[in-house]
Amino acid sequence: MKLAFVLGAQESEENVENIVREHFSKSEENKLDIQYESTENKTFTCVLTITTQFPFVSQGSLSKSANQNAAKEALRRLAPIHGFQTDTKIPEGSYRNALQSLLQKAQQEIPTYKIIEDNAVEEFVSTVTVSLKNLPVNILKEKEYESEDEAVNEAYNQLSLVLNSSTVASNPSDSKERVLRCLGKDSVKETICKVQNRYRCQLILNTSVHFTAKESATTKSLAEQDAARLALMQLKPLFPLDTSDHNTVNGNYKGALQEILQQLGQDTPSYSTKSTHGLPESENPFLGKESMPPASQSLTAEDEKTGNAVEDLAKAMQELKLEKKMTHLICQGYLSLVTVTGKNIPVETLDWYSTEEAASNESYKILGSFLYSLGEISDKIETKHEIKSLFEMKKVPHPNETVMKENNKFKCCLSFCFSFSFKGYGTSEELAKEAAAKEAITKMATLKCIEYRAAETYMEELERCLINEYKYEETSSTELYSGSLQLSFRDFTVKTKQKHPSKKLAQKEICEKLAGVLAIKASDKNDKTPLKNRIQIWFQREIKQIPEYVDTGSICGDFGCHITFTADILVTQKDPQPSLEELNEILCKSALQRLKYVL
Repeated sequence: MKLAFVLGAQESEENVENIVREHFSKSEENKLDIQYESTENKTFTCVLTITTQFPFVSQGSLSKSANQNAAKEALRRLAPIHGFQTDTKIPEGSYRNALQSLLQKAQQEIPTYKIIEDNAVEEFVSTVTVSLKNLPVNILKEKEYESEDEAVNEAYNQLSLVLNSSTVASNPSDSKERVLRCLGKDSVKETICKVQNRYRCQLILNTSVHFTAKESATTKSLAEQDAARLALMQLKPLFPLDTSDHNTVNGNYKGALQEILQQLGQDTPSYSTKSTHGLPESENPFLGKESMPPASQSLTAEDEKTGNAVEDLAKAMQELKLEKKMTHLICQGYLSLVTVTGKNIPVETLDWYSTEEAASNESYKILGSFLYSLGEISDKIETKHEIKSLFEMKKVPHPNETVMKENNKFKCCLSFCFSFSFKGYGTSEELAKEAAAKEAITKMATLKCIEYRAAETYMEELERCLINEYKYEETSSTELYSGSLQLSFRDFTVKTKQKHPSKKLAQKEICEKLAGVLAIKASDKNDKTPLKNRIQIWFQREIKQIPEYVDTGSICGDFGCHITFTADILVTQKDPQPSLEELNEILCKSALQRLKYVL
């Protein structure tokens, strides 16, 4: 089990023996010796003596951070091996030194590092499909109401909350329409029960739901566990039984999900796992194919607020010996501000904790990240005291805290009300309002505050989702900036970073690097022209000399390749920005995305 974990298996993985045997059968240089030793109390210990190379893969925006992350992953996976445990916390940025020190103490060779291009790292993302058939939903916990309509509307209202809508509709009867529009007319059945002149409503679900992990994983197994974890978290309020399971504490979310569904008489969930080189879109699994995906694919606060793109680009330009030139236009524009009032927004810890205090602290930490991502605070706050002070300053009630206990483990759920403000800019008042609505919709939907579907405009969708729980402030005029950044490559050489068994593969690496710089899609479903030819067409269109591919290597293999080219690359930002600094930051980020292929 310990050795399989080092090789990348989950702690709860089945067939660990096969994983180990498969690894050691790949090469004759891999050696595995198994010895059993008896102890004084007539038990046995197993000692494995191994000779092999362990690859540990991680990522980073720069080669330095990628190396540190890989060393951190190596330390985590090697921890079960005797001699590789460390009692002290390793400072951020010191993982390489710590790993080398532990290997030297164990009289092992020092590690080697190899940088791989982003598009060469194989990662996986998984989608789990759960088919719910005649599943009774006791979402109202047997509450009773004065009329049938009231019981039905409240049942749909609560179901709407579970299906990713954290904002209670101002008119609960709207929830039924919204749920049926999302799931389908035949997906929900109602059963009414009369108890002493009061009414109780139970909903029965017949639908399939899909859950896609938000981040890619380095193995198929981890990707499927991430998808199962998301499904468990979101479906738990719908299950009419106690869903506590020791497997979820140990990380076996697939096993827990399957066991719960079997107890409910449901089909086994199915998984679709694919190789990917980026993050999957964050989609509402209940909305089906007509869902409108978030317009922004990078809504994390870390990406939006780093403010270091200008400095990072300057360093990259100096390293590559490039020149840049920025041009911009100033136009008269408008600023629109929309305020959204969120009610009873839930924030729940994903895992179970050994103490009530630990669960509570983690829930407030999640809430702090939530508020930071929505732009309500400029710096992250994580402690309970800091967040309660913020709520007092905003003159809103403290979050309502609910602690759940199962099998001596604790989970905490916070419910809070808050007003969020979103800005939008445009060359007309209408465009500014639309931009503000887009900002509100995409951010709140990404963070599961609301559900939304495709609409003609974001303003229309904001009205449908929130009804009377938002308002526009008076639009004001302002100056807006748009522009471009030109990167000048003069006799610039691009080389392969690794050796290949053929010239074709070496040239393929060069093509992919150059395509990234030129913003040409490496694979285009609408254009079957080979990538090498499309690059040639680009240089012809720009009236630049077509670069020649210079192959290196011998007939025995180990081929490399390099090209030298001259070109001006233009990075453009058409959407107007409120300041020259923000325009420059966005342009520099886009430029860095181009240069990462040759750094």
